[in-house]
Amino acid sequence: MIKMLHQGILDAKIYPVFAGSATDLLGIKALVVGVCRYLPSPIERNFISAKNGDGEEIQIEPKEGGQASAYVFKTISDPYAGKISIFRVFSGSIKSDSTVYNSKKGTKEKLGHLYRLIGKKEYPVDTAHCGDIVAVNKLKEAHTGDTLCEESNAVVIPPAELPAAVLSFAIEPKSRSDEDKLNPSLARVQEEDPTIQYRMDKETNEFLLSGTGQSHVEVVVNKLRDTYGVNVELHKPQVPYKETIAGKATTEAKYVKQTGGKGQYGVVSIEIEPLPRGQNFEFVNKIVGGAIPKNFIPSVEKGIVDSMKSGNLAGYPVVDVRATLFDGKYHS
Repeated sequence: MIKMLHQGILDAKIYPVFAGSATDLLGIKALVVGVCRYLPSPIERNFISAKNGDGEEIQIEPKEGGQASAYVFKTISDPYAGKISIFRVFSGSIKSDSTVYNSKKGTKEKLGHLYRLIGKKEYPVDTAHCGDIVAVNKLKEAHTGDTLCEESNAVVIPPAELPAAVLSFAIEPKSRSDEDKLNPSLARVQEEDPTIQYRMDKETNEFLLSGTGQSHVEVVVNKLRDTYGVNVELHKPQVPYKETIAGKATTEAKYVKQTGGKGQYGVVSIEIEPLPRGQNFEFVNKIVGGAIPKNFIPSVEKGIVDSMKSGNLAGYPVVDVRATLFDGKYHS
């Protein structure tokens, strides 16, 4: 039974599922036992797809005596130890205090001491062999998704496909000190977990934090507080409503300014019509015969764009309209 499960997983015909909870520490032992009992060793795997220095598709054979290649799959930002890079060796072997080539960045990396992480304990190793997962401190250029290899045999192992962030919260720092530390702290958290996204929403003026679910975002908030001393509150984000028009309309606008002489006078006639969803804005100039001087046309467009920032219904931005300037008058 175990042998058949093992072979089925190796052939990618069976995908084991283990139930558990990382936050409640449930099912962890069963997962570890299942990995050791059912999953294939690195040596049993088929060739690994990668690309060489010329961008050509190649296959890496997972064997001890081959050219060294490793993939950085996780980065930890420790307040005391600094950046910790965790990588898996896919072929060959990598020694402590050696120099490797970061093929994605095109730079050399000087390794320090390698060690295995088991819980919070560190166990030094002299050499990381094919299939080993080890950690190293303070690599200058390497980030999650980079490949470490030999410069004479540069290869790039394609990065893993990460799940998209699907749930967003507005986050608000509790103090000015928290606000100053928020961006650099989130940058470190994102280096550890690339599935986290954060940005300033220009339409609602809210700072948004996005993750794969509510628990994911809450874990990030707890890490900001416990690791970096940044306290934030989560809020439901505002909806960035938009306005548009339902039909075609024509309007005329006048500009009159008396300056003691002839003054300034201008009239523009504009036709407004809806565009398909997602087209945003289109300006069409149909002025002929010099009814409006050419150097004034950009000012007309700018005035329309400025007025679209606040719609008539509820003051939300106006989108998906075409404005056609078709007539006008002026004198100064």
